[in-house]
Amino acid sequence: MMEIKENKSYREEQRLGMTKGLTYNVVREPIKVPDIGRIYTELIKKISQLEDRELKAKLLQAITESIARRIFKRSLNEEVLQRIWSDIVYITDGKLDVEPPVKVLSPEERILEPELIPYPEKRPHSTFGHYITAFIDIAKYIEDKQLRDLLAKYLAAYMKFVMRKWHKTEVNNQWINEKLKELSEGMLEIDINEDLSSLFNVERKNNKKR
Repeated sequence: MMEIKENKSYREEQRLGMTKGLTYNVVREPIKVPDIGRIYTELIKKISQLEDRELKAKLLQAITESIARRIFKRSLNEEVLQRIWSDIVYITDGKLDVEPPVKVLSPEERILEPELIPYPEKRPHSTFGHYITAFIDIAKYIEDKQLRDLLAKYLAAYMKFVMRKWHKTEVNNQWINEKLKELSEGMLEIDINEDLSSLFNVERKNNKKR
């Protein structure tokens, strides 16, 4: 029993010895630029305190190259250089005594949120896919009626194929014609008695190859 207690005490001492001197991020001072991490932040602060301006400039150049390569995974172009130097100046409160190689952003400019990119406009009847509706938008403005009617037939044939292939639904020519007219604002239509299966039938073509 005594041996077990001694072993437990020994393990506890070992654990305390291993963790002695370690600190956790939750008890440390928050870093001003989380993107580049605590290690780079501390290095930048130490370098900013050096009196030798030439040495300070060389070390900061090495820091920027390292951050670009390891943190941003990009080459050191002007855009990346501006971003890193803006962070450096912000971390050191502008007390660098070294002229940045690029124009740095002000603290206010750094926190500006990027413009929101709107979602693409949702096309009607996206059941057929964006490509088909985009082609319809083009075909409906073709002045040559013969060419426009030919494209309408092929578009209708593909719409019918999509319904059968991807939605497992058989639709008649009347239904396809109504959707085609709706999507084209009445500019495209087909003869509902047209044999569309001969215009677009992937399965039939694949069977012929076999």
